[in-house]
Amino acid sequence: MAIQSTYPLNHTSAVAGALVDGQIRNIRSAVAEVAIPFGRVVVRGSADGRVKLPTVSTDLSASAPAIVMGISMRALDDDTDASDVAQYEVGRTVSFIDFGVIWGITEENVTQGDAVTARYAAGGSGLGTFGLTTGASERSVLTGARFMASALAGNLVPIRLRMTSSA
Repeated sequence: MAIQSTYPLNHTSAVAGALVDGQIRNIRSAVAEVAIPFGRVVVRGSADGRVKLPTVSTDLSASAPAIVMGISMRALDDDTDASDVAQYEVGRTVSFIDFGVIWGITEENVTQGDAVTARYAAGGSGLGTFGLTTGASERSVLTGARFMASALAGNLVPIRLRMTSSA
């Protein structure tokens, strides 16, 4: 086992799924049906108390807001997969916010105040990631979400989430 012998003085200012600051927020939890990376949109799973990543456009539909549960938070006891992606494994309890400001990674250049879209189709940066445009069969608007800063594609950006209703 390797022993850490150096300690950096400067740390990254943000990571996906971390809370942005001390603003009021609402944190909930449910059991992961699939592996869920930090800072991704989660939707209702196959039963109450379960969540998964969005896989069809209706998972993000504004006409069914109870399906979108929130955005997964970073856990301090990080689990990583073989590709070193920090995530919740299947069967673990996922913490997510349905109200507050959280860091997410954008697939596109965005401007402060833009409406947020979430990916439900494979590709890009993965299911549940964020963007600006609504692709023909890729992303849908995440009702109640706005980018809180401008950012270039592939970078972290604070996302304000104010769900009007969640199950």
